[in-house]
Amino acid sequence: MSEKLRIGVINYANVFPIYYSLKKQCDLSGYEFIEAYPSSLNKMLKDGIIDLGICSSIEYLRHKDEYAFIEGHSIGSDGPIRSIALISRVNIKMLDSQEIFVTHQSETSPVLLGIILRKFYGISAKLVVTDAPFYDAIRNHSAYLSIGDDALKTLNSASLIPVSKSQEFELISVGNDAFYFYDLGSIWNLYTGLPFVFALWTLRRKSIESKRELFERFKNDLLVARQYALSHLEDIVVESPLSKIIGTEGLVSYWRLISYCLDERHLMGLELFGKYASEIGLL
Repeated sequence: MSEKLRIGVINYANVFPIYYSLKKQCDLSGYEFIEAYPSSLNKMLKDGIIDLGICSSIEYLRHKDEYAFIEGHSIGSDGPIRSIALISRVNIKMLDSQEIFVTHQSETSPVLLGIILRKFYGISAKLVVTDAPFYDAIRNHSAYLSIGDDALKTLNSASLIPVSKSQEFELISVGNDAFYFYDLGSIWNLYTGLPFVFALWTLRRKSIESKRELFERFKNDLLVARQYALSHLEDIVVESPLSKIIGTEGLVSYWRLISYCLDERHLMGLELFGKYASEIGLL
């Protein structure tokens, strides 16, 4: 068993508790971890650079014949997620026929946004992938899709503008500008009543047989890590670099929004996501 299991890990705060707990609680001698953005991990999995990874759910749905996933585990939400957000100068209903910048770091979130625009609001907008940060991208565009730590940092730097309560958006102030903040996890849940699965522990079927023993070991280690993480969030948070930016309380509150499980309702949400993505031509 000399060849290691190559595991891709998102370098975002959302997976930090699991990753930290794996390193603290488990024997990692048979594993090699590779950190990257979700979109990069998807390509690495496709190209065989990694054997498995916490990859975008849309990547799994597009290549079911090539992939499987570890049952019971995901990165998802059953309502608000806070780190997947459309930040817009105007109400979402005014974005018809406009360009929306979307971060290059994600592949699931732009598809989810496309579904929300088309299916839930009847809006057709052009999604333009960019590597520009929020403040640069929003300067000349009406809206920007932000994800992960970048979204959390933007929200942390913002002030909430009191408005009549809405289930679909918040108004925030960033610098001297006001924006609509649309939490995509919240909107999906509002319109479907189901959780949303952003990422799965996805593995290449071709890699399973040659590394079966390591795969089985990792499945056990992943369960141990999740159980430890969810019962020690207040201890783990001080080890996260992001806690120094958004605070320990804010980061723990964020982690408590995340579904690290994958139960029947999550699988129903995943199936509906695939169905909608296919219907609008994004699968």
